[in-house]
This record gives sequence, structure tokens and C-alpha cells, in this order.
Amino acid sequence: MLHDLRLLNHFGSNYFQLDNVILSSPFITLIDVKNYKGVIQFDNQYHQLIQVTDGKKRSLEDPIPQIRRQKLQLKKWLKAHYFPDVPIEPLIVISNQSTIIETTGNSSHFKYITHSINLPFQIKSFEDKYPIDVITPKDLVRLGNLLKKKDTPLNYNVLEYFGIHPNELIRGVHCPKCFAIPMQRGHGKWLCRVCRFASADAHIYSIQIINYFWAMCLQTKFFANFFSLTMPGQLRPIF
Repeated sequence: MLHDLRLLNHFGSNYFQLDNVILSSPFITLIDVKNYKGVIQFDNQYHQLIQVTDGKKRSLEDPIPQIRRQKLQLKKWLKAHYFPDVPIEPLIVISNQSTIIETTGNSSHFKYITHSINLPFQIKSFEDKYPIDVITPKDLVRLGNLLKKKDTPLNYNVLEYFGIHPNELIRGVHCPKCFAIPMQRGHGKWLCRVCRFASADAHIYSIQIINYFWAMCLQTKFFANFFSLTMPGQLRPIF
């Protein structure tokens, strides 16, 4: 299975995203996982998705047209790279088992929707539907390698994109228990001043945040400033 692919379309002009791709010789499965809660209503007449939580309704983007576009884009991408016309089966998987799925109207595309608990049975039904290999094992390996090679992750400066100055960020290590900022460093651990929770690795999430906002090589001085460390040597045990 391949995850989070971003591929240039067959025209070479725009990119399209594939969340999860399962490759096999008889068919390809596209999986879009959604973590909807409450009641979700797929409206075929107006092509919209309505979510009801705590008695409140809101309209969400219908994932059915989205995954249909992904199927079409992948099919054209495969043709442009000289692969056989392998069947592609799209699935919208609802990960929350307590979510109630409702539909209005009739649509053959409602078959794309399933709960995560039914996913193995859906895959089995595809195996029964496509018993003959369309792509050779050698070409299947080539396809997997080419998809990974052509994957182009979106890299951009998040702060510049949203017009946020670095000084506007709340700095420091947040408490994993009560989310207070900042925690205090001492004796090889982080101590929360609010709930008194102690942790040896609470800084890991903050490092992930730094890597997300600044895709560059950062010096020790920057980390010390971001973690609100003022004493010499406090940063050394962390790295």
C-alpha cells in the first residue's frame, strides 16, 4: 500500500492527490479514509454531504466526486506511462464505527461508501470480481517504484502562506496532559507548572512543529530559544 501520493497529471500542468493506493495484478484500489462523526447523509440530488452532530447540521464537501476524479486521473496517468488498462476500484472508508451512514436518492456510486470494519470484505469482493491478472508481477513492481519516484510532496513555507510572523507563535514545550505552555526544564525532565505533570520526552511534539514550520537546518540556538531554555547545557540531553 502506498500513502499520500501527489502526482503530476497526464497533461503535466496540475497535481492530484491519492490518499491510499493498494496495488495488485488484477486491480487497483483507491481508499479515502474519513473520520466523520454523528450522522452523515449523502444527498445524490444536490451532490452534497450533510453531517449531523449534537442536533446541528452542516454541509461538507461530498467525497464521492473527489474520489471519482482521482480514479479518472490515475487511469489517465497509467495510460500516459504505458501501463495496461487495469481496473480501479475507489472506496470511501468511514473509520468511526459509531457513525451512522444515510443516503438520499439512488446512485450507483453509493457502493463506494463503507465502514472500516467491512474493508476486508470489500477487497475480497474485488478479488472475486477480477480473477484474472491484468498487469504482470514485473510491471506491478515497476508501477510501485514509479509511483514513489513521481511522488512530489507539497513543500511550502506555512508561515508565509498564512501571513504569520514567527514572533506570533507561542513558544515552549506544551504539557501532554493539560496542554499548558511552557513546561519547565529541570533534572532531565520537563515539568508542567500548572498540573505538575513530568515527562522526559514532551519536547518531541515541539520538534515536529518546528520541522513543520521551518523546513530548514536549524541551529542549536534556535531550539534553545523555542524551548525557552536559558541555562547552558540544558539542550544537550535532548539531542
